[in-house]
Amino acid sequence: MKKTKLIIYTLFISLSGILLFSGASVRSAEKWKWTGTYADATVMTREDLDKILADHKKWIDTKEDKGIRANLSWCDLSEASLSYANLSKANLSHAKLIGTDLSYANLRYTDLSHAKLINSNLTKANLTRAYLANATLKETDLLDATISYANFKKSVFEPLSIGKGLGFLGASGFSSMTFDSDKIWPVVTLRKMARESSFKSQERRLTAALRKNREKKRFLETLFLDLPSGYGADPGRCLLILGAFFFIFSIPYIFSLMTKGEEGIWMEWVTKRMKKKMGNEEPFRLKPHRWYKVIGYGVYFSLLSAFHIGWKDLNVGSWIARIQPREYTLKATGWVRVVSGIHSLISIYLLALWALTQFGRPFE
Repeated sequence: MKKTKLIIYTLFISLSGILLFSGASVRSAEKWKWTGTYADATVMTREDLDKILADHKKWIDTKEDKGIRANLSWCDLSEASLSYANLSKANLSHAKLIGTDLSYANLRYTDLSHAKLINSNLTKANLTRAYLANATLKETDLLDATISYANFKKSVFEPLSIGKGLGFLGASGFSSMTFDSDKIWPVVTLRKMARESSFKSQERRLTAALRKNREKKRFLETLFLDLPSGYGADPGRCLLILGAFFFIFSIPYIFSLMTKGEEGIWMEWVTKRMKKKMGNEEPFRLKPHRWYKVIGYGVYFSLLSAFHIGWKDLNVGSWIARIQPREYTLKATGWVRVVSGIHSLISIYLLALWALTQFGRPFE
């Protein structure tokens, strides 16, 4: 009886060991049974991929002197195991990386533009300065990955996780990222992390991305908020537009100086501030005869109109006028006055929008 039990136990242990060994062998074999495709759709085996990685490592180690840079553009590497792989500076543009394990991989300076990173594992991967323009990151695990100075321009950003250890100093392209309106939590989390880390530029761009990816887009919001400042992502754009309008509005002012009639730009003497009598102190219509004076007065009046902000002596335009050695002001009549008023309103709006976006958070 005892011998029978011993035989049964021995057979059971042996069978268990065989099954475990077989399972491990199968799993090991599965890795080597992996196949992908090259850009021309021909089959890529695991041995082919390992050779490409070995040649690329040699290219990196010898500072691009020997070996070959990995060109995996348009390749299908779905379900491949590339954990800890050194793919720094490799070309993975348009690559299909669905379910690919890239955990702990070195992807510094790697071209991942238009790549399909769907259900991929990028846990603790180094994506410093990686180029991810137009890439698709859906259900991608970015837990504690490093994306510092990476470019996400026009990418689809819907990761599965990001984690508090995500490094994204200097990352760009956030304002043009797209995502479903019901999958905003990664961007909201990133914005919170940016605020806590005092990354104001990234915070602005993430806020802009949240505004742009809402379900309903309004024309007036696009016209008055998105175009001038990108919903706060680019405050400096307001000043550039202000400068452009300064030259654009100079054209009708110059035109008015070249025409006849009562409607135009008038020179009016400010007798209260005159240091001495100049003789003829009556207001008169400006009609310069020399072309450079026509342009000069037109540009100068555009400057006064752009900064005609304030009330009476607090007017910025008046402060500019006081710099003149001869105390006069320029005033418009007729259609020129209407154009000048529109110019002033646009300038006030752009300056106010710049101040709000530069020093505040008006779009949260």
